[in-house]
Amino acid sequence: MNALNFQQPVLQLRKALQILLPTLLAAAVVGLIAAVVQGFLLEQENADMRQAMARQKAAMGEEAMAVADLETLRDQARQLNTLIAHKGEPVGAVLQAVERSLLVNVRIDRFEYSAANGSATLEAASPSTINLSDFVSNLEAMPLFDQVVVARQQKDETAEALNRYEILLTAEAAR
Repeated sequence: MNALNFQQPVLQLRKALQILLPTLLAAAVVGLIAAVVQGFLLEQENADMRQAMARQKAAMGEEAMAVADLETLRDQARQLNTLIAHKGEPVGAVLQAVERSLLVNVRIDRFEYSAANGSATLEAASPSTINLSDFVSNLEAMPLFDQVVVARQQKDETAEALNRYEILLTAEAAR
């Protein structure tokens, strides 16, 4: 009898870990991807600014170059201040908000982000529609999102029999 009482919590712990570990791993991977994407975007922006400055200097005369250098430095300062003010936005902030909104048995199967309009589309899956609804409610409670819309709901006919929501997010910073 004691062996059975001991095995029950161990089985429950094992089952909980089987659910929790993939979710934590997915969240870590999403965070790592966000950091890599953000670093790439910042490096690309810096390279583009250097190329634009080099083209501008080549096209102008000596007198105009001094004025242009000053204006270019002002533009670069404005761009850098904008980047600093929105460091981590929009991809990093969106991914962090999604990560904070996740429930244990909800998984993200697809995530797409559009930097042009600050919107994201994600597909969430769970055996429970209640958990998916709670996940959407958590997203709606995030101040970052101006709009959260469930675009599509679907029940898989696969062996997993998962419920799927396609969710459209619009970040507040995009307006």
